[in-house]
Amino acid sequence: MIGQYFIDIFLNDVFLFGPKEYVTDQKEYWINLFNKYVAKNKPIPCNIMGFPFKIPVALKTSRLKPDLGDLLSLNLFFVLSKTIKKIYPPGLNITIVSEDSFFRFSGVTEKEAMEYQNFLRKISEMFGYDTEVHFKNLSEVISKFPDFEETYKKTYAKNTENYANNETALVDKINSILPSIFYIVDSRQYSEDDLYEVYLDSEAVSQNPNLQTIKDDLKKKSIETALKYISFLDTRDILKIFETEFPDSVRLSYAPKPGRIGVRPGGEKMILLPTHGVPVKFKNDDTFSIVYLHDILNDAKKYEASYFESDEEDKPFFYIEK
Repeated sequence: MIGQYFIDIFLNDVFLFGPKEYVTDQKEYWINLFNKYVAKNKPIPCNIMGFPFKIPVALKTSRLKPDLGDLLSLNLFFVLSKTIKKIYPPGLNITIVSEDSFFRFSGVTEKEAMEYQNFLRKISEMFGYDTEVHFKNLSEVISKFPDFEETYKKTYAKNTENYANNETALVDKINSILPSIFYIVDSRQYSEDDLYEVYLDSEAVSQNPNLQTIKDDLKKKSIETALKYISFLDTRDILKIFETEFPDSVRLSYAPKPGRIGVRPGGEKMILLPTHGVPVKFKNDDTFSIVYLHDILNDAKKYEASYFESDEEDKPFFYIEK
């Protein structure tokens, strides 16, 4: 019976992201998994991949370190865990597998990725979220698999060859994520004005050789990044890393699909992940959302920058709608 209560909590609009069917269609599986730990009166292990670093695109954010948006995401896990504890005191054991390793194909330096991770843990402790939420770097997890690098190299080489040969399944997979990746690959060497035109894909791009060169460069980077990203995930699955490191764990996800329970990036209005923009507090209902920095600066009179006294970066921690 208590397993159904867990299902109801995860299905609540406060927490659920994505189709309810991904949970309800496999309800028996989830309930059996919950009950496995309930029978032993132990915390239910949950894990989610996320929180890599701030996306290196000036139109989205100028920060390198976490801000209020990241805290709001952590807050959702904190509230979820506390809610479960009201009906099941052992609660959840939530582990965020920080995607620090993704720096290798993002254009972000390892130093930038680690500074993000270190400050994320610091502010998590500062606000008391560390009592409910724990962190483990992805780099730490894959270091336990000595075959990872060799398997990744072989997988990447094979995927690169298959893509060049127009292997249908891989090409379809790459094409499905290219539009998203195009807007997150490192573009810090370009001016914001040029980047804005390229992202809009306006007529100016085809009429301006410089803009066309930028667009072509970002497309090339996007394909390379997509190949590396998919090869990384393929390697993870080939070596069964999560099944080995987190056996019988509840898989949570910001990209919900069958076998994973989708969770919101934060509050109800937060659709974008906090790594992709800046947090804004709206005056009408005191809710928050993640928006692109360019949109804020384009209407600067409408927003007020707010800073965090304990910040390690001299940039706004969030914005307030006036």
